[in-house]
Amino acid sequence: MYGRTRTALLATPVMGWFRELANDWAFMLPIAEVAARPAVLPYPLYFYQPSLLTCPTAAARQQREAAIGAIMAMQPYCPCHGSGCQRHADAAGAAATCPIVLGRPPLVAVVGDANLEAERVGDREEKKRLAFEVGRGLAEAGCCVMTGGEGGVMEWASRGARAARWHRTGTSGSGGSIGPHCVALLRHSTSSSGSALAAPVCNRWVDLAIPTGLGHLGEARNAIIGTAANAIVAIGGGPGTLSEMCFAWMGPAATMAVETAGTLAAAAVGATAVVVVLTGVQGLSAEWAGRAFDRRPPEGRAVVGAGSAEEAVAVVVRRLRGAGMLLG
Repeated sequence: MYGRTRTALLATPVMGWFRELANDWAFMLPIAEVAARPAVLPYPLYFYQPSLLTCPTAAARQQREAAIGAIMAMQPYCPCHGSGCQRHADAAGAAATCPIVLGRPPLVAVVGDANLEAERVGDREEKKRLAFEVGRGLAEAGCCVMTGGEGGVMEWASRGARAARWHRTGTSGSGGSIGPHCVALLRHSTSSSGSALAAPVCNRWVDLAIPTGLGHLGEARNAIIGTAANAIVAIGGGPGTLSEMCFAWMGPAATMAVETAGTLAAAAVGATAVVVVLTGVQGLSAEWAGRAFDRRPPEGRAVVGAGSAEEAVAVVVRRLRGAGMLLG
């Protein structure tokens, strides 16, 4: 096809938009990929070599290069929000590029029992299995799994995220960014040489470990995890797990700036972080299934109970997609 196409059959090459042979050839495969599996190309790269045949004069080349520059500077099309998704806004009204366009995955915290080796935890094997499946399911959906980086549910959720298909193949399951998809907020700090000053040590399944230096102030670390999370899944656990759930519950709603008639106005795109608990296991978190921590909006909001890892992942993914934070 490339060899048989005659220049005379093409529209004016000076205008851009796939009018030149090299353009059509370079973009053909990406177009086919996006058509089969919608995604976002946030940073297109254009290799340009001026043609003396199509642009014989310096003025023609300048005109063509200006057209190329205008095309490359355009905002990417977002599969979730369409061409109207130019900006997102935070609670203070500050504008920022859409996280989907940036390839920035939503953070989903997986919390629960920190020790699943003690014999006193009668359902420890079931909790390990659930944490593994939740971590893997979230990562394969394109989420970033966030934990405290230690043992128990944190370790097994990290193991699951590492076992996800995108980690094995190097491709993201939802067209989002490629790793790290397993982040840990650690209690301890690091020295100038990078060695940990205090136990516990981060488990080996974490992609990115962030030392907070909070040490014995575990509640403060819990506040960071809960506040940073776009969603949270709890598996068993005690008072510490409940505190993380409460901080996620109190988080602000996500908003997006929508352009109407040339004016930017903030519009809510999703409720506050969804809080999901695995039922059927021991621990304080399961007792809150179907209940509300308080009466803050939206009306009728409650902690969501899930009977399986698959159901928990489905609830989170559905909510994130509805909020425009995850590709469908």
